[in-house]
Amino acid sequence: MKLLVERVEDYVKRKLNHLPKNMYFHNVKHTQMVVRASKEVCDKVKASEDIEEIVLIAAWFHDIGYLSDYYNHEEESKIIALEFLIKENYNPRKINEVLNCINATRFGYEPQSLAEKIIRDADVYHLASTKYFDWLAKLRCEWEHKLNTCLTDEQWYNKNLVFLKNHSFCTAYGQRVLEKKKQLNIHKNIKKMEGRI
Repeated sequence: MKLLVERVEDYVKRKLNHLPKNMYFHNVKHTQMVVRASKEVCDKVKASEDIEEIVLIAAWFHDIGYLSDYYNHEEESKIIALEFLIKENYNPRKINEVLNCINATRFGYEPQSLAEKIIRDADVYHLASTKYFDWLAKLRCEWEHKLNTCLTDEQWYNKNLVFLKNHSFCTAYGQRVLEKKKQLNIHKNIKKMEGRI
C-alpha cells in the first residue's frame, strides 16, 4: 500500500504545480489537508488497511481535474486517476472504489460506503478547522477570479452560514467530534455577520 500511495502523491504533487496561480483554495495545500484529514478519520473509525489505501489514493486525486475543467473537475479527476491506476496494474475492484470516492466529493452526492463517507468528511474538514476563516478567504478569492462572484461581506458570510447549517458529517467521528468544532465556526460566522469580530 505505502509504495503505491507514495507514487500517487509524487505524481499528483507534480501535476498540481501546474495549476493557475488564482487557484487560491483548490490547490496542493487543500489536497494535502484532505489527505491528512483522510488519515485522521480512517484512524478514528478504525478503517481497514484496504479502505485506507482506497481513500488516500482518492484523496490525492480528487481535485486534480481542476487542471482541465473547473466546473466538471470530478469527472476529469476520475479519468486521470483511472489512467494512472490502470498503468499501475491496480486491482479493478479497488479502482472502481477509488472512482466512487472521488465521485463522493461531488456536491449533492450521497455517499454509500464507509470509504465514500470518510473522504466526504475529509474534503470538508476545513469546516471544523481553527483556520476555517483563512480557508474561507481563499475560497472567496478563488470564486471572485474563477466565477466572477462579487459579494458583500454580509452576503458572503450569510451564504457560508447557510452552507454550514445545512451540512452534515457522514462518519461517526465526523458527527461526534468534527461537528462540535464546526458549531464553533458557525458561532464565529454569526459574530462576523453581526460585526463583533
